[in-house]
Amino acid sequence: MQVYRAKKNALEEIEGSHGTSYSKLPKYVELVRHHNLGSICKIHYDMPNLIMKEPRFFRMFISFKAQNDEFLEDGNNRFPLVVVMSETKNREVWCSFLHFFEKYFGPFDSHVPLTFMSDRQKGLNLAYEEKIPQGDVRYYCRHIYNNAKLQFPRLLQRNYSWEATKSFDILGHNKAKKFLTWGLMEK
Repeated sequence: MQVYRAKKNALEEIEGSHGTSYSKLPKYVELVRHHNLGSICKIHYDMPNLIMKEPRFFRMFISFKAQNDEFLEDGNNRFPLVVVMSETKNREVWCSFLHFFEKYFGPFDSHVPLTFMSDRQKGLNLAYEEKIPQGDVRYYCRHIYNNAKLQFPRLLQRNYSWEATKSFDILGHNKAKKFLTWGLMEK
């Protein structure tokens, strides 16, 4: 046990701890703003009283200028517009994220098609309705399938679900969907 504790203390002294890492965030934000002109960095701290010397980190919002200028990764795949770190996932955090998102990428109105892909996290649907009600919400197929497989646990259903999801034409999609609904009705 003493060896483990000594190793932990040595590594903490060499590499630093998570607590000290958070104190470096303002310097990181300053470097991002200096070297990536036009990038957006916001840090939200909690200071419950004036006695605290170090404020407590709550959340951070970063959006690099290159990402906003339609920068695509190899293969024209998805790329993140924003990186957010937060204390938890709830309605307040999602509303804060959507506030900054709309502030820097919006304003969004009913004439601009806007679609959010969601994994149905806590409070996210409430935040959509409150901040960007005209946005369209879609759900990841993996999460929909994971919820459905609890009620219909079959290998064929899994295969047809993914076949319908991955199909690139209407005929293939409808064929897989037909077999999928037939299998569900059979149960």
